[in-house]
Amino acid sequence: MMTGRWVFVGRVLPESSGITLQPSVGWSIRDRDDRWRALLKLHIQRSQLVIEAEVKGEPPDVMTLRNEVVDAARAITDFFAFSRGQWVDLHIESVLTPSGELMLFDGKVPVLWDTSDTRPLPQLVSEEDSDDGLRRLSFNPGQLGSVISACEPFLRHALADLREAIGMRATDTPFYCYRALESLRQFFMSKKGLDRKDREAAWKAMHEELRTSRNFIADIEKRAISVRHGAPLPITDAERAECLLRTWTVVYRFFVYALQGFRGLDDEFPLLTGP
Repeated sequence: MMTGRWVFVGRVLPESSGITLQPSVGWSIRDRDDRWRALLKLHIQRSQLVIEAEVKGEPPDVMTLRNEVVDAARAITDFFAFSRGQWVDLHIESVLTPSGELMLFDGKVPVLWDTSDTRPLPQLVSEEDSDDGLRRLSFNPGQLGSVISACEPFLRHALADLREAIGMRATDTPFYCYRALESLRQFFMSKKGLDRKDREAAWKAMHEELRTSRNFIADIEKRAISVRHGAPLPITDAERAECLLRTWTVVYRFFVYALQGFRGLDDEFPLLTGP
């Protein structure tokens, strides 16, 4: 049951900013189809924050509710950043549900975390479970550095956008996903000496080499354009997960392509045609 009082707890970053919000700020939000609404109250004391959300109706899932609440609360910290000329952001670490359950947000994106073993890159990183129950990573920094350098600056820019894509501003996820893919497109434009004005030729080269298709990323593109033009489409956590999974799949294929000497992938990798 989603209806009731939710209490989100987190921090304003950097914590050294020491922000205090006096008095607390209250306002309401609702989804565009009016399936649910929430009365919010934001408290910030020395960079520690609490958001109370009194929810009526049924948001589709906890993560969608969290994303909507975080987006709304960020408007306050974003205004502080604008008015003071100081970078700040907020990070939500947990929520107390109406039933009294405490849920922690550890930064993992389930659709990516749970499928990471389907994107193996043993030349770059290996992973194993340790005795303390944690997953330990072992990197090959020399090989990783060589791949990134060979694709400079395009792969570096793509990875930076993927980092932003899995942040808590869910409505921006398609924008960063698509921009990461555009960085890869730019790589193929440069590598093949294509006319910079011929975007379609670069997309075609990328899709041919990675065995993907324009249709496979069409929804990401549509949502990214709406964000870029200031009119983001509403996005559920399931829709966001699909954007992320498709983007990670394409970027994973790019890593495989780079590691095998920039040779096009063979039919070991099925042609991804969408929708």
